[in-house]
Amino acid sequence: MRPATPLLALAAALVPAVLPVSREAGPGTVPAGTAVIAVGGDVDSFNPYTAASTFALDLADLLFLTLLEELPAQGPGEGPRFAPRLARSWEIASDGLSVTFHLRQDVRWSDGRPTTAEDVRFTWLTQKDPRLGWADADRKEAVQEVEAAGPYTVVFRLRRPGPFTLLDLNEGHILPRHALETPPLEQWRRTDFSGRLVTNGPFRLASWKPGEAVELARYEGYHEPGLPRLQRVVFRIVPDPAVRLRQTLSGESDVLEGVPPEAIDRLEAESSLRLIRFDQRMYTYVCWNLRRPAFADPRVRRALTMALDRAEMLRVLARGMGRPSAGPVVSSSWAADPSVAAPPYDPAGARRLLAEAGWRDADRDGVVEKDGAALRFDLEYNRGNTLREALALRIASQLAAVGAAAAPRAVEWAAFQSKHREGDFDAFVASRIASSRVDLGSFTAQDPLNHAGYADAELDSLVSRAAAAQTLELARPLWARAQAILARDLPFTFLFEQDRVYAVNRRLHGVSAGPLGLLGTLKEWSAGPPPAPPTPAPAAVPAPEAPR
Repeated sequence: MRPATPLLALAAALVPAVLPVSREAGPGTVPAGTAVIAVGGDVDSFNPYTAASTFALDLADLLFLTLLEELPAQGPGEGPRFAPRLARSWEIASDGLSVTFHLRQDVRWSDGRPTTAEDVRFTWLTQKDPRLGWADADRKEAVQEVEAAGPYTVVFRLRRPGPFTLLDLNEGHILPRHALETPPLEQWRRTDFSGRLVTNGPFRLASWKPGEAVELARYEGYHEPGLPRLQRVVFRIVPDPAVRLRQTLSGESDVLEGVPPEAIDRLEAESSLRLIRFDQRMYTYVCWNLRRPAFADPRVRRALTMALDRAEMLRVLARGMGRPSAGPVVSSSWAADPSVAAPPYDPAGARRLLAEAGWRDADRDGVVEKDGAALRFDLEYNRGNTLREALALRIASQLAAVGAAAAPRAVEWAAFQSKHREGDFDAFVASRIASSRVDLGSFTAQDPLNHAGYADAELDSLVSRAAAAQTLELARPLWARAQAILARDLPFTFLFEQDRVYAVNRRLHGVSAGPLGLLGTLKEWSAGPPPAPPTPAPAAVPAPEAPR
């Protein structure tokens, strides 16, 4: 998931003086060299291995280095690509059973100590320690041992090769061993690290006012010359989306993340802003509970899918910011099979398929029945998500045209998640972010994330074999067959892949979106007044004729 996929230490005397968070100029302005970003929620932990919030993990990428930097795919079918980050180079053994990383020798922690191979090994020991219970510890299962073969050379010895070796080894931020030998791991989840961070990324933590703001400052010891360009970045905690929008329009905030579709037209018309689209590899879907008798029949799921005009939903509700979805492997992924297609929009065909499955409107009340039971069900979405609310209403309207009565129902987020885990629902609208590490495990029979209750023995086998494949090329046909099975059985109705849209003040320059979103390029940003429009060239005046 996440893909989609991403602060820590204990050296108390090294935290700089807290910088002021308030603006130093009048309304609608911010200090030179500063970017202000409004975010919806606060940091839950300044520790990438105990943090759960997306914001906290985004900050981790600004404060700590990973071994490599993931690059965007060059085109359809291209596998994951990497560039040097902490590691300047690497080699994979011919048998795939070891990977050697050669580290940069000019990377220093914020307390002046060098970042070395011992830090990399310490990080691996931390990642796999059950006392910590890191959520992504399974990404390290293939690693048998990590050897510090020299101060700046690290060898990962593997139990088996795999298609995602570099992705898995790169998962997680490198920690400073010398600063984290205390407290013990079992106390990390109860420890506040905010006042004693030792970091080596482009920024350092300058201040944190819980519920108000997180401020980062340029790390003057960062190893890339001239970077980062910004002196400060202020993240203001603004839970209300309407207030975040208002602050962006007034110039109080430079960046609005996750622009709601209904605000796109208004923001596009604002001359001080520009919009940036980012393929966040997220797909939106309807999950059917296959434990319910009606949804146990794949013909019913296919008919309900055929009743939905997904292209119209994308155009109207998401302002066309995305693409219709064919499955859980997003279209931009290296593993997406272009031959896999979703059922077409065909309400007449949907009615015929329901009739074939035994569902008919015998009492002519507009809702089809079978064995005395009407095709009526709740369609849940999480309360407060305006897009999913609009989707649920649109889905209910379109399903009614084929005789299915869906009742949209808002559910508080905690209950929404709990009901999924317990299988206590009929159907729900939700979204997932797909990682570049293709994984269809959540559709296998025993996976706890298989909320639909779907089971197919061939799919289970394909997922297992793909995970054990030694290369991406060997895994690709297995993923293709798995996608075809899901397109056949439709435990989900895949609606569309939605782009993430950012509004950015034109006073910021060098802003672009990378594989990790907009903040992944933050070290390249700079701040200043918008460039003046070019001065029109004066009209050409014919040269006077020379006297004869």
